[in-house]
Amino acid sequence: MTHVFSGVTLQVLDRLRGEDDGSYVLELNPDRTGGTLTRRSGMGDVVVRFVHDNARAQMAVTIMKKPMLVPTPLLLAEMSAALRRATFGHE
Repeated sequence: MTHVFSGVTLQVLDRLRGEDDGSYVLELNPDRTGGTLTRRSGMGDVVVRFVHDNARAQMAVTIMKKPMLVPTPLLLAEMSAALRRATFGHE
């Protein structure tokens, strides 16, 4: 399943990477149009692959790995909150 987040610029992705407290690992492809985001937790790692469309300021994410007992909507809500913090938390 793929989910699209709107309002995500390259600056937001850079801010997200800058907030790394050890629980998030953001790896951008060399062309900065996609990559992976890994969140480490005690329940197990969550790995998402994303494709970024800078012209539309959108990021499409696909969950590649997650703990069996963690619901997908919870993961998407957590990612949405992290993107909002990266967008609005640094103005």
